[in-house]
Amino acid sequence: MSERDVSVEAQVADLASRGLPMAPGASIDDLITLAGGRERLEAEPYLLLLSVAGASQLQQEDARAVLPTGQVDLECVEDDDSYPRVVRYIASAAGTSDRLDVVTSSLGADAGTCTISVRFDGTSRLFEADVRGDWADSMTLCEIAELLSPSGYEPAFFYPAGALGIAWVPDGQAEALESFLRRYAD
Repeated sequence: MSERDVSVEAQVADLASRGLPMAPGASIDDLITLAGGRERLEAEPYLLLLSVAGASQLQQEDARAVLPTGQVDLECVEDDDSYPRVVRYIASAAGTSDRLDVVTSSLGADAGTCTISVRFDGTSRLFEADVRGDWADSMTLCEIAELLSPSGYEPAFFYPAGALGIAWVPDGQAEALESFLRRYAD
């Protein structure tokens, strides 16, 4: 291992100490399998582990099966249903999809903006997103992730290449986790 390498076990322990424990029943072997090997996780610590766990959630019915994280490919705007799909995924990853009633969106006439309507916990909110080709507005998605957070939790954001990573941690711990993860960003 190089100086930057961190064992998978140490990464999992560090993340747990920062409010991001593995889900009951999940194992380090699950993460190693998702990443395609221990060496990759240890050579690219923390961000790869979170990215692999978040990206894997897209394929699972229980979006919080390994870690309470999600990852959105920002190059995802294809049609009027693109943002609703992403919002539903974020709610699923946050474990709050049962509180999400309705999501609609409409691309503006010039396709430079998109209005997103979200009904969560019985309250409707409108969001205006900038659209640049097929790239989603990450700032708007961050606002939506904050809205969809479980009670007592807040989102911490990290940015793997071309994506928005979201990890839900207990209130008051997001800034510390984001600061910690920035040390490992390239």
